[in-house]
Amino acid sequence: MGIAGKDVHQALLRALEVAKATAVKQHEAHLALESKIEVFATQRADAFLELAKHYLPELTDDKIQQNFRGVQDELRGIAAAGVRERENVMREIRPVQKSCDTLQSQINDFTNQLNLLVQRREQLEEKLSDSLKTHEQFQRLTTNAIETRQILNANAERIKEIRQEAKEKLPAYEASKLFQYLHGRKFGKSNSSGFVMTRSLDDWVARLIGYSHARRSYEFLKVTPELMKLEWERRKDEFRQLRRDIDSLEDKIAEEIGLNAVATEGSQLGEQRDSVIEQLDAEAELLAPLEQKFDDLENTEGEHYQVALERLKEFLNQVRPETLARHIKRTPQEKDDDLLREINWLENEIEDFEKDVRQLRRKRKEATEKAEGLDYVVRRFQRSSFNSERCYFDDLRIDNLLRDYEKDRISQHALLKKIRSEHKFQPTWVDSVSDKAEGALENPISQAVFSAIGYVASTALEQIAKTGKDLPLLHLMDDDFDDDDDDDDDDDSDDSDDGRRKRDKNRGKKRREFSRHRGF
Repeated sequence: MGIAGKDVHQALLRALEVAKATAVKQHEAHLALESKIEVFATQRADAFLELAKHYLPELTDDKIQQNFRGVQDELRGIAAAGVRERENVMREIRPVQKSCDTLQSQINDFTNQLNLLVQRREQLEEKLSDSLKTHEQFQRLTTNAIETRQILNANAERIKEIRQEAKEKLPAYEASKLFQYLHGRKFGKSNSSGFVMTRSLDDWVARLIGYSHARRSYEFLKVTPELMKLEWERRKDEFRQLRRDIDSLEDKIAEEIGLNAVATEGSQLGEQRDSVIEQLDAEAELLAPLEQKFDDLENTEGEHYQVALERLKEFLNQVRPETLARHIKRTPQEKDDDLLREINWLENEIEDFEKDVRQLRRKRKEATEKAEGLDYVVRRFQRSSFNSERCYFDDLRIDNLLRDYEKDRISQHALLKKIRSEHKFQPTWVDSVSDKAEGALENPISQAVFSAIGYVASTALEQIAKTGKDLPLLHLMDDDFDDDDDDDDDDDSDDSDDGRRKRDKNRGKKRREFSRHRGF
């Protein structure tokens, strides 16, 4: 049977949690390293201040302290503004993340409930089918419906033949002036009139062209197709009434055994699940730009960083390192040498840290993208109902695929495409007992009725059901007729887009499906 859909779902969820944890870990490492850089930058500024006090007498201590405090306050203000903006964005993110978690939990609950209802529906569908198979009225209605459908198909074929024959032969009659002359005079009918000489000439022309036989053929071709069409329409209405009677009988028994209640509950749950999935997609769309904005704010090369950097450069221009270095060379004191060495060491450390920060930022971005990609796959997986208990995968090496995705050997879309290409749904009980399971899935009647009709047809009308090439059992109860009448404006023909949509909707309703997807 392969791997169950719910197991693939769990594997995807585990991989998603690992990806999220990795992204958080990279985020925390990134913040920790930036904090170290901030500490070292403060130490470097303090060392510059000490040298400035010692070697720049043109700047008084008070002026230096005043300028430095001003810069410090500005830098703190800039940093605080960045922190406040990040906090504001995080306040926006938290409720959306919480909403996503809540919606995901609801989807899981709905999925579990639907899986249980699917099992109950299957049991009741089988019970309904068994009841119909032995129900005298159902057997009679079904037998009549199959026989009527057989006649309808035969009549439709005959109508096609007559119409084709009329299309080919009538132009010759209508082009014959002698035939049209006699036909216009109503020759051969009791009310034909004229002089004796005229009637004598008419008799001679009639014998010459074989008018008597030609008139019968002409009138047959003119009248018969429409008469056959009227009879076909009558039988079509008769067949549809039989279908309605069968539907009513099915609905009555389904109500008695509780199947209708299960179908209603399942349909409601399915709609709720589909709605929650739509909401989750919408919330995910809201979350993506917020997370990107937060990521940009934490970028050391972002807007706040650039403002702070420019202000620091403005201050340091008053205390140039080259000036300090020249003073240090001319003085014998060791304090300034120590301060310069400390400054150089701090600058080297900061430079190394910044390299690490860039690398961590790249890893963090990759981890975030991996988590977002897996989140997308999980949402599409759930939307397709692949986590239902009926879903399975024949040859899906999900662990290998997830490793390939983690190592960038495949994209999220390639991962999802592979999952979709391998998925299958276990057959319903009616599919398992039918030798035409694929077609049964497209049949507009309910599964229970399909199975019961198969039983009736195989026992009462075996020849019709098994040997009629133009009468596959699958379509004996399908009321989507086609008589190839281009001028037919029958609203029941369902040839329009609205008709097809209505037919598809009714098909899903009759098959008691719980969702837009086959999993439920």
